[in-house]
Amino acid sequence: MQSLQNKDLSFVVTDPFSFYPDYEFELPDSEAEELGISDELSVKCIITVREKIEESTVNLLAPLVFNLKERLAKQIVLHKVPYQTRHLLWEQTQGLNEKEGV
Repeated sequence: MQSLQNKDLSFVVTDPFSFYPDYEFELPDSEAEELGISDELSVKCIITVREKIEESTVNLLAPLVFNLKERLAKQIVLHKVPYQTRHLLWEQTQGLNEKEGV
């Protein structure tokens, strides 16, 4: 995702469900109303890429919620959820690889 006003400002984003299939949250009604969301939305999360790629993290605490139809988006800071700003991208698969001896 890249800023239109500042070409030097960009973020790496991802579909959080690709890395954390059980990721879920309830979008507050006020946020859904502000974005005009009824049914067609997309959720992305910002990735922090580290020098060692296996140390890269994803921010699950503050997802970006997009109203695709109206071309609106907002970063939503979630409350009362078990998420943090830094979840390892490959935490799920690392555990599987250790069990499989990979």
